[in-house]
Amino acid sequence: MDKLMLAILLLLKIFMVSTRLTTVCSSLENFSQLEQETYLLDAQFRNTSTGSLLKCVEECQMYRRCASFNFDRVSGLCIMNEKTKNESLTTDLINIKDYVFSDINVWLSKRPGACSEHNCSKTEVCEELNGTHSECVTVYCGKPPAVSKGEMIGANLDFWNINESVSYNCSPGFEPLGERVCQSDGSWSTFTCQRVVTCADLKACNNDYTDGEYWFRVKLANYQYVKVYCSGMATTSPESYITLFGENYSYFLDTDNGACSTSWSGTFEGNTTFSKVKFNPWNFSFLHGGFRFANTSGLFGNFGRTVDCRDSLSCAAKEAGSFQIDTTGTGLKVVDYLTWTDATTVTRSSNGNVITGSCRARCLYCKPTGSGFGAGAFSLEYDTSFVPDNTTAIFPVCKQ
Repeated sequence: MDKLMLAILLLLKIFMVSTRLTTVCSSLENFSQLEQETYLLDAQFRNTSTGSLLKCVEECQMYRRCASFNFDRVSGLCIMNEKTKNESLTTDLINIKDYVFSDINVWLSKRPGACSEHNCSKTEVCEELNGTHSECVTVYCGKPPAVSKGEMIGANLDFWNINESVSYNCSPGFEPLGERVCQSDGSWSTFTCQRVVTCADLKACNNDYTDGEYWFRVKLANYQYVKVYCSGMATTSPESYITLFGENYSYFLDTDNGACSTSWSGTFEGNTTFSKVKFNPWNFSFLHGGFRFANTSGLFGNFGRTVDCRDSLSCAAKEAGSFQIDTTGTGLKVVDYLTWTDATTVTRSSNGNVITGSCRARCLYCKPTGSGFGAGAFSLEYDTSFVPDNTTAIFPVCKQ
């Protein structure tokens, strides 16, 4: 008997549900604002289960962004759209069973309650506090501000959800600083593409970085990565250097001209070796000065220069002042059109990485001159045959 009663109750429930759905479906046909069996594609921004058509209308009216809605007559799902029928493509309005569609502007503009005449923006929703008061609550951010030297990844939408983030590709020579996130007040968090060209830029990019090797993308190297040693990162004026792996020296001689003595007189003699050379990323050059990473015996000799005070004829068979520049392993080469003063004999390796010079100048400097040498700087070019080892230096990551 219990089973029979249970079956009867189950059949009665099915009948009542069926009757209710039939009543709901038939009642919605009485609304002239609705387009029956219709659904708008590619415009939805919010789904909510309202259970009834009029609740869907009221919910849509809470959002100034809501221009139309799709309503599922069976499930009571309310799908809010940010486009009207006229703002959409004709192909976006399709036929789907049990759905109705309507633009919101064909309904009464005033809804019951405190939100009946709200002036909330499209990034806000009206929320009722009680029967007579309401407030506009931010639920979206608008388009994020443009970023100098940055290009957004993906579509630049008109609206973004709270806590949603936007990613950017920064131009070569610039690194991301911060994160662009839609905040709860509708504003965007700070994000910039920070210039990282010099070691001073690196310090501004990330104050945690200490002295060491870093990869910088250099404009005059066609934005190839160049490994730069940053020195003095704990100071207010960090400096940029290139670490040298080959033999780099400046050998100065100052001997008795007449006797061609091999002993030094003590005025200009000196032998200087360089483990690093100062680097200017702006004009892509070595600076001949600087002794922070130089080891000197006697008088300091500038990078890529030498001097010899012995007579060039009577002492031709004797040792001369000399220098060597070896950029092997750095990815850089001194430009092949760089010249030295006439008293200098210069030879270059076949790959251009090694330059050796000797001097017979009668106490005059043998030094770079002319094209490729400006304001004491050796012009460089990128060695296209160089294969960098990415593990030997740090790729900068900026932090606030």
